[in-house]
Amino acid sequence: MTVSSQEHYQLMVQFELDYKLNKPEKEPKQLWKCGFFYCDGETNLKFTAYRQGYAYAECKLRMES
Repeated sequence: MTVSSQEHYQLMVQFELDYKLNKPEKEPKQLWKCGFFYCDGETNLKFTAYRQGYAYAECKLRMES
């Protein structure tokens, strides 16, 4: 999944809902490709782990089908 894809944007929305974040401050989009999504370091770290878990689950599903 690329950081400019609709899937990535939807994942960010779901992450913010799951963690009950109310309009967290995001980094400029040109920094997203470097792994910087949120201005708060802890939130960024959590989202990176969330994104990796999502990618792992997607890969596992593809391998099983």
